[in-house]
Amino acid sequence: MIKIKLDQALNEKFTEEDLLSTIQSNNSEKKFALAIQLILKTDKAEFGLHILNGLDLSELIDENFIEDLIVNSSVLPLSSPFNFLKLILIVSEVNSNNMAIQKHLLPQAVQNKQENKEHFNINSLLKIIEQIDQQSHKLTPEQMVDICTVIIIELSNVPLPRDAIQLSIIKADVLKIGDFFLKLTLANDDRMRFLELIYSLLSSPIKEPTALLSLGLLVIPNEMIKTALECFFSSIQWSGKKTKESIVTTMGRLIYWLRTSQMPVPLDDWIVKTIIVLNSTGMHEIVNEVAKKNILPAFLAFLVPIFQSKMYAVVQALLENCQNQQEVMDQVAPRIVNVFKQLENTNCVFLDSLMELICDALGLINNELPQYKEIMDFLELRNRTPAKVIMKKKLNGQTCSEYLLNNARVGLLNLGNTCYLNSILQALFMTKQFCREILTTQRNDNASFELQKLFALMLCSPRPEQNPRIVVNLIRPDDFIAGIQHDSSEFLCSLLDRLHELEKKKIKDDEEEDWDNDDESISNKKITSVASGASIAKSTTMDCEEANNEEESSEANNEHMKEPVDKIIDNTANNFSLTYVQKIFGGKICTRYLCKTCNSNSINVDLFRDLQLSFPERSQDENCDMQYNVQQLLEYYFSTEELSLIGNNQYHCDNCKILCNGVRCTEILEPPRNLILTLKHFRYDSRHHTRSKLLYKVFHDEHISVTVKSSLKTNCTRNVDYKLYAAVIHCGNSLDNGHYYTIARENDSKWFKFNDSFVTKSSLDELRGLISPNTPYILFYQRLSTASASATAHSESASVSSSSNVDTFPDYQELSMFLKDYIDDDKNKYENDMILQKSMSYEKVHPTIKNNFDNNDNNDPGTGSFNFDQSFAQNRYIF
Repeated sequence: MIKIKLDQALNEKFTEEDLLSTIQSNNSEKKFALAIQLILKTDKAEFGLHILNGLDLSELIDENFIEDLIVNSSVLPLSSPFNFLKLILIVSEVNSNNMAIQKHLLPQAVQNKQENKEHFNINSLLKIIEQIDQQSHKLTPEQMVDICTVIIIELSNVPLPRDAIQLSIIKADVLKIGDFFLKLTLANDDRMRFLELIYSLLSSPIKEPTALLSLGLLVIPNEMIKTALECFFSSIQWSGKKTKESIVTTMGRLIYWLRTSQMPVPLDDWIVKTIIVLNSTGMHEIVNEVAKKNILPAFLAFLVPIFQSKMYAVVQALLENCQNQQEVMDQVAPRIVNVFKQLENTNCVFLDSLMELICDALGLINNELPQYKEIMDFLELRNRTPAKVIMKKKLNGQTCSEYLLNNARVGLLNLGNTCYLNSILQALFMTKQFCREILTTQRNDNASFELQKLFALMLCSPRPEQNPRIVVNLIRPDDFIAGIQHDSSEFLCSLLDRLHELEKKKIKDDEEEDWDNDDESISNKKITSVASGASIAKSTTMDCEEANNEEESSEANNEHMKEPVDKIIDNTANNFSLTYVQKIFGGKICTRYLCKTCNSNSINVDLFRDLQLSFPERSQDENCDMQYNVQQLLEYYFSTEELSLIGNNQYHCDNCKILCNGVRCTEILEPPRNLILTLKHFRYDSRHHTRSKLLYKVFHDEHISVTVKSSLKTNCTRNVDYKLYAAVIHCGNSLDNGHYYTIARENDSKWFKFNDSFVTKSSLDELRGLISPNTPYILFYQRLSTASASATAHSESASVSSSSNVDTFPDYQELSMFLKDYIDDDKNKYENDMILQKSMSYEKVHPTIKNNFDNNDNNDPGTGSFNFDQSFAQNRYIF
C-alpha cells in the first residue's frame, strides 16, 4: 500500500458524484484523501473523522504527515481549528504513543518554523479554548493534554503588540487563556510534561518565544513550583556546555519578560526559586553566569515603578546566590549611584532595602577597589557602609548566625585588606595533618600558641566568624604594611619559614636539655646522624615498598660521592632537626647542571616546600585563549632547560670559571606529603617596573602525578600521585589589588568556599568554572601513594606524630585540657552575647554605634540609616 503525503491528499480531485462511490469502494488511499479534505475544507468534518476511524492509518500515512500538517497550517483552508486539532490527535494515534504529538511538534516548533510563518492569533486560540470547554466531555485526558500542548506551542509564536492601547485591548484575552490553564485538572506527570515543553521552547537558540508562552507555567500551582523545579533539574539530560547555555538563555528570557511585560504569571517566584534550586544542586557556575548577564538590566528595572516590587526579589536572589560576587558587582557598579539618586528623587519605598542589599554585596568583596569608590562615598554620606549594616543587624536582634545564615564553617574577620592572610590560614586549617599537628602538640612560642588557639576556635566554636587580630599581629612579616594588600604566596612562604624556625629552636632547646640530662646518650645520637649524612624522614607506619625505598635512598645519600659526577652540593646534609612544617610540606629536590664547554656535571640537592610553576613563553601568533592544565605546567617545570647566551641565562661553570652554555634539569628525590604549587600568573614588566597578571585559562586537575627519582646513582623513577584539596583564588587584574579567597575540600563530597567571614558550601566544579579575573593562585595537593617520606632529617625526628598520620581533623576529646577550657569559655561568652543582643534595642546603643563608625562624634548619623525593613530580614544571606 502506498504511503500518502499531505499534498497528495489535498490535491486529489473529487466531484459530487465521486463521494458515494469512493466511500463504498475498497480504495483506502482515496478514502483517506477524501476524509482529509472533508475535515480541512468543508463543514462535514465529523463525517471525515468517521471515515478515518475505519481505516488502517499505519499503512497509509507518510512519516512526515504530521509535521507537514503543522508547518502548512497557516495556508490550509481550515474550516475549524478544533477539527484541525482533532485530526492531529487521530493521526498521532498511529504510533500508539501519547507523546507522538510532542515528538513531532517540537522539532517543527523549535527548529523548522520559518520566520515569516503566520500563526494562530489570540482570537483563534480563544475559539479553540471555547470549543474545548464545550466538548471537553468528548475528550480523553490524553487528548486534552495533547491539545493543550499544541496551544502552548502556538502561544510561543503569538507576538505581543507594542502599542499600549493594543496591549490593553488583549489584556482580557490573556487573562482568559491564563484562567484556562489555571483550571486544568492534570496529573503530576502531565504537569512535568508541560514544564519540559516550555523549557524546550524557552531555551531554543533558533527562535525566541513571546511572553505569552509564560501562561503555560500556570499549569503548575504556586505551591508546587519548587518541587517541580527540583524534579525537572534532577531528570534533565545534561550535555555540558550546551545544557548550561540553554539554562542561561531560559533564565535571561524569563527575567526579560518580568521587566517588560505584565503577564498574570508569578515570574518573579519562578526566577527566584529556579536560582535557589540551581544553587542548592551545585550548579554554581550557571548561577554565576545568569547573575553576570542579568544583574544590570534587572537593577535598571527599578527605574520603572511598576516593576520594583517584583524585581527586588530577583536582584536579591542574583546577588545572594552567586559565587563570583565581585564579577557580578562590576557589571552594575557604574550605574548604582545614578539609580540610587533617581530613586531618592521619587521617594522609592524600596530604596533603603536596595541600598542594604548593595551594602551586603560590597561587604563580601574588596570594596576598596577604584570602581567602588563612588558607591562607597554615596553610602558613607547616608551612613550606609557594609560594616555598619552588619553591626545594625546585630543590634536589631539578629544573631551572627542569622545574618551569616549559619556559615558552613567558622570564617575569619577581614581586618582591612587581610584577605591575603585569611585565605592562607584557612587553606592551612583545611590541611588536616597541619591542623592536627598544631592542635595536638604543645606550643611554647607566642605565634604558634595563638595560632593553636585560633585553629581550636575555627574547629569547635559556635560563632560564625572569629577575629584573628592577635594572630595577624604576630605572624604578619615586618615588611608587610598593615592595611595594604600583599601577595598571599609571599605570606605563605614567610609564615612557613617562621613556623619552621620556631620549631627548630624548640627542638634545639630540647636537645640541649637532653644533653644536660644524658651527655653520653646524646653524643651517640649525634654521631649516628653525622655518620648517616642525612636520613629520610619516615612516619611511624610504613609498608614494604616504603621501607625498600627508604633503604635505597639512604644508601644513595651515603654513597653519592661515588657517582660519576664532578660535584655534588647537598644543602640538606646538615638538617638534623626535622620540623613539623618540613614533615608535612617538605620534599627533596635535585638540580643537575651540564656544562657544554667542558662536559662537567654537577648536582645541587635542596629541600623545598613549594614549586613555583611558570607558564611557557608564547609568541604573539599563538592563540591567547589557549588552555593549560596543572599537569602540563608541572611537566614544563621539570623539563630540560637550555642555558645559553641567546636566552640570556648562561650557566656559570665552576670548572671553566666563566659563563657557559649548558643544560639544567630538575628532579624530585623525596616527594612531600602535601605538595604546594604556586601558579605564576604574574609577570614582571621591566619596562614599567610592575607585575602584570597573566589571565591564562588553566584546568585545575583534581589528580596529578610527579616523577620521583629513586636515587642519585640510578635512573630508576616512580610516579607519585596527588589529589587536590585546596586552592587560594586571586580575583583581580593586578597583583597590587584584588581579593583572595579559598576553596577547600574536607572530603570527596564536601567542599567549602572561605571568603573571609563567609563560608559556604562549594564544589570542585565551581573551582573549575572560575571565570577571569578569578584565577587559582596557590594549589594544595595531598599525596596518595605510599612513597618515601618527605625530607632528610635526624633519625630521632623521623616520624610525624602518630596523630598527624590520621587524615582527619582532631575532635574535641583529643584536644588538651587548656584548649577545651578555652573553647568552652568562648562558647559561654558567645551565648551570653546572644542573650544580651536580643535584650537590647537599637535606641539603647545608638551612641556606641556612632563612636564605632564616625570619626566626628558630633555628626549625627541620622535616623534614615537604620530604617531596616524587617520584611526583608529573612534569608538575607544565601551565600
